Amino acid sequence: MNYYEVLGVSRNSTPEEIKKAYRRLASAVHPDREGGDPEQMSRINKAYECLMDEHRREEYDRTGGESNPNPIDFRIQQKVMEMFAIVLNSGASNMIVERARQQTHEHLRQTKSLRFGILQEKAKCEKLIKKVRVKNNNRQRNIFNMLIDQQLAKMAKDLAHVDDDIILLNGAIEVLENFESIEEQPEQPAEQKRVRGPVKL
Repeated sequence: MNYYEVLGVSRNSTPEEIKKAYRRLASAVHPDREGGDPEQMSRINKAYECLMDEHRREEYDRTGGESNPNPIDFRIQQKVMEMFAIVLNSGASNMIVERARQQTHEHLRQTKSLRFGILQEKAKCEKLIKKVRVKNNNRQRNIFNMLIDQQLAKMAKDLAHVDDDIILLNGAIEVLENFESIEEQPEQPAEQKRVRGPVKL
């Protein structure tokens, strides 16, 4: 889909020309109008949003498409917002960045501790596989080992989730280094004027 063709404008069109073209097309195909086309309206909106954003248009002109934002960067940003939200919900109104950093480091510590616990349980489960066997080599499946395998699969899933969270928290710590709190300076009391006593002659 060529955004310029969707809006019927040239690559050299000014933002004002793009806006006029958008209004004209949107008026004709808007779903609320009789004979409107929701799919065409969606394409028009997408083209308009891209071409009216200077940076996105620049990238589109250079590459012929739009790149999706880095998922990990977006998730780290969400994690930073989560840490700020914890601080705000605590009622804190000062040292916000420092408190957010503390929260992030504490979450990281707890998550690493959780990871260590999962690894310990995983090691125990792996040893249990040899504790039960089926007698006489009959065709009965080893139900005990099936249970252990299920638990190991769950632990592997939990471990992957924890490792992912550790990556996000480390990323959040790096991002928070780019911020600093702005504290209100307390008003300095007016300097008291010295009252001079009577001059002795």
